[in-house]
Amino acid sequence: MKPLRTVLFPALRVLRSPGWIMAIVPAMVLAATTWPGTGWAAGPAGPEEIQTRDQWLQDRLLRAAAQPGAPTANPAFSFAYGGQPSDKLLAAWPRKSQSSKLPRDRTQHTLTWTDAKSGLEVRCVAVEYADFPAVEWTVHFKNTGQENTPVLENLQATDTRIERGPEGEFLLKYQKGDT
Repeated sequence: MKPLRTVLFPALRVLRSPGWIMAIVPAMVLAATTWPGTGWAAGPAGPEEIQTRDQWLQDRLLRAAAQPGAPTANPAFSFAYGGQPSDKLLAAWPRKSQSSKLPRDRTQHTLTWTDAKSGLEVRCVAVEYADFPAVEWTVHFKNTGQENTPVLENLQATDTRIERGPEGEFLLKYQKGDT
């Protein structure tokens, strides 16, 4: 099995009070199917692909909110805050979670963690699509305290390991955005 790991943001430094910063991840395809030569699905996703997406969503995002104090083994995003890794911090911080239905067969999951000491709020908004094996998420950081926060660094909006079987290779699709 070969891992795929992406590092997107090396350092942010200190969030001035109050302020927002975002780490943005466009849709991430979680199940590989075949469209000749591309590895992308042509048409509706099958039940196995949706099941794989649902399991990934539970393991990497939703379980973290459902089980306070239990860090995920492979979270979807990560960062360091005051020199401490986010998996340990988020496991200890109070969290809220909310899910709501959106138009066009989508569900939005909002997970919010807050550091009681500094007031740093970490909010992850994830959207899943009922008919496609994909999840997209945006991670927001907000200083709700009165003082500057400790250093916020090593932001990885996508910090995940994607494994495949012995057959085939990964095909990474991307766009350049508004350039």
